[in-house]
Amino acid sequence: MKISPHVEKLVFQKWEKDFGPAVYAKRKYILRRTNEVAFHEAGHVVARMFTGHEASHVLTVSIIPNAHTLGRETSERNISEGNFGNFPEPMRQGLGRNLLIGLLAGRAAARRVAKADDREDILDWLSDEWGTEGADLFRADHISTLMVRKCMPQHRILYLAEKWAVEMFEIPQVWATTEKLADALLQAGELAPSRIEALCSEIFRMSFKLPVWRNRLLGGTRSRKWLKEEEKKAWQLYESGGLG
Repeated sequence: MKISPHVEKLVFQKWEKDFGPAVYAKRKYILRRTNEVAFHEAGHVVARMFTGHEASHVLTVSIIPNAHTLGRETSERNISEGNFGNFPEPMRQGLGRNLLIGLLAGRAAARRVAKADDREDILDWLSDEWGTEGADLFRADHISTLMVRKCMPQHRILYLAEKWAVEMFEIPQVWATTEKLADALLQAGELAPSRIEALCSEIFRMSFKLPVWRNRLLGGTRSRKWLKEEEKKAWQLYESGGLG
């Protein structure tokens, strides 16, 4: 995929500001890195659209570097992550899986297109991200810690999320959408919600149509049973006039 001249100019302006004119001698590397960033950010967005989890909360996605990142997905009302520790434990299992797949999807998509010399493990245990507040792995560590239960240690939770993130991109429609979104980022630099929705229409909430994925994202048998019990209680309360 090729980057547009306009986006290339904006990317190099930021790199030159930080590292000086010498960056132009590393043009091939920077363009390769920008391509990975485009897939990384596209991966995050695609995961939201595929799972449907807080998909409408995305404001923009960009690969134009700023003072803090080379690219970013900007969203609002991230209720699940912000209040995660306050939810009942069975509810956290399903929500946590959605959040973890979304957080690891960026690294999974970038790894899929990276050259062998640049390729990073999705769960890179030596990465500085684990200790960098706001980074994907830092957030994944926090969420997975709160999901730990008997016979399900943190490392198992993270490895399953990594496995599922990889499998998500093996679905042809999902990967094709990721490529379209990454290409649009390389051409425009930044995408608004309307453009994102148009590009992702084919996979929006696709997980609900796939039994295996629906089961995964609801948190498994135990969480599904809990959800049914909660729905039954709510219905009984409604019938008794408690919600009327």
